[in-house]
Amino acid sequence: MEKKENRNEMLSFDKLREELGIEGELPTLDDIGFEEIAEKYSPQSQKEPENEKNNDVTDGKTVVENGKTFIDITSQYTDVTAFENTVKKEEIPEIKKDTEFLNASVVPKKRVKTFNEIFVSFFSSFIPVKSDSSKEKIRKIIFDVSVITIVICLFGFGKFFVEYQLNLAGADRINKKAIIAEKLNDNEYVSLWKKSFGKGSTIQFPKAINPAYAYPYSVNQDLVGWLKINGIDMDTQIVQGSDNTYYAERDFHKKKNSIGCPYLDSKNNAKELDDNTIIYASQSYFSCLDVYKTVEGYKTVPTIEFGTLFESYSFKVFAAFYVAGDTMYDDGFNYKVIDFTSDVKFNNYINEIKLRSLINTDVSVQTADKIITLVVPSNEFEGAQFVVMGRMVRDNEAASVDVESAILNESPKYPQAWYDKKGIDNPFSK
Repeated sequence: MEKKENRNEMLSFDKLREELGIEGELPTLDDIGFEEIAEKYSPQSQKEPENEKNNDVTDGKTVVENGKTFIDITSQYTDVTAFENTVKKEEIPEIKKDTEFLNASVVPKKRVKTFNEIFVSFFSSFIPVKSDSSKEKIRKIIFDVSVITIVICLFGFGKFFVEYQLNLAGADRINKKAIIAEKLNDNEYVSLWKKSFGKGSTIQFPKAINPAYAYPYSVNQDLVGWLKINGIDMDTQIVQGSDNTYYAERDFHKKKNSIGCPYLDSKNNAKELDDNTIIYASQSYFSCLDVYKTVEGYKTVPTIEFGTLFESYSFKVFAAFYVAGDTMYDDGFNYKVIDFTSDVKFNNYINEIKLRSLINTDVSVQTADKIITLVVPSNEFEGAQFVVMGRMVRDNEAASVDVESAILNESPKYPQAWYDKKGIDNPFSK
């Protein structure tokens, strides 16, 4: 078997010339002079100052082949390490890195997000997406529900506040015009009204209408009177609808809102007062009635003023108590009795009222007396209402009240719903 040529073995000069592509005859050692070459490349001749460059070829081996002598230098150029040692580092120029250039070329330009990407990124921060974990989805849902709840509450409060202020402003304007009218007689006010407000009006006023109410009546013919309590913020018009729900959600101008307008019970006689005149209003109007929950508050405002379109009346407050909106939760007690068919029923009714009153007053109530009842929703328990009652000042009776005789009722009777909420027994239950 033919042996493969070993490329690691020393090459002959002829083979080297063949591989290097060198043509022609090269001078031999005999032509140059062996001694001259030996002297030139002797160790003594290789000593040079350290700071000088030496580009001569060294480390060659003398070889005799086919009767010819020559120097083998192949080991220098087949051995990479030897070749590197022959080239001085100073001869290789150092390539310095241009840091700024590299940074400028390596750092990519920041890409600007599109509007759609920004939109999706924003909403995905609080809207659950498929890639979210269960925990993250729950967190986003809780966050979203909280934000929606806050927004709804703020909107409701803002709407309520605006409506309340508008109603107060409207009532104030009407009241100011009524005050002006009180200073004029019938003919003068009617002339002024026609000149200033009623040009071309076809409104028919009731006969003997109090001229103070001509202007508000021209705005809304459902007007039946005016309620006022000196000492607290109670000075408002009273209207009457065909039922007890219409003005519960409409203002004086019949526009829908959440706080309504104070109104007379639809069954009451607005011209000639019944045995019991009942007036309803929301917390926005009647919250000031809370003053009657204490003896000290009662002493500051013991009387109520109510005027119809035809007459003005004064009432002495004699009771303030809680009732349940549904008589089913109040032992069947109904405070909305308008006319009493007998004196016995009237007296029983008044006795029940005084038993429930938070305060005991020195104001007496007789069967011939007429009563006014003011009703406002309460948060005392579910479906609760707070009621204030007064009886009309009698003919030839002073309108003043001996408030010093008023005392706190230590154990008033409450609706059954009140006892249920407190978790205590009703001492008045049968």
